[in-house]
Amino acid sequence: MYSEADFAEFQRFCKKAPVFVKKPVVAQKGRGVEPVKTVKETDTAALMKHLLEENGPFVAEELIETHESLKAVNPDSVNTVRVETYFDGRTAYISNAFFRVGKAGFFVDNGSAGGIIVPIHLETGKLMEQGRDKTNITYKIHPDTGIPFKDYQIPNWKQLLKLAKKLAAV
Repeated sequence: MYSEADFAEFQRFCKKAPVFVKKPVVAQKGRGVEPVKTVKETDTAALMKHLLEENGPFVAEELIETHESLKAVNPDSVNTVRVETYFDGRTAYISNAFFRVGKAGFFVDNGSAGGIIVPIHLETGKLMEQGRDKTNITYKIHPDTGIPFKDYQIPNWKQLLKLAKKLAAV
């Protein structure tokens, strides 16, 4: 989290990550989450002042590169796979999984930004037939790219499940 006292650290971060994601600390539903691009000539003091005036304290994170097959469904947003787990003290279990994908023009896949949630078949890692948005509208294809959801394969599915179980046990 950055505030005015953290200028030197912010300046180092901008040199390391010239494109980063800014997340306001006091926000929800993906509001104010957006990419920030800097160049060698960027006045980082002015940038930090602007970001603080715009949002108050904020978190800056390195930009996540979306896997190409997930990016294909909507190239504008960082689309995510969510795996719900539980741990009984000895064994980690997976109870549910879903794909969140944004719509054209939105950086986030959040439901408040029109994002669509599509269930994933746990055994195969393929998307189910349809997704749903926050307003309960159903979609069989992505409304902007026309990609059908049914049987769309989530990449590296078995490795993803293995990692989710490992993390649930931590």
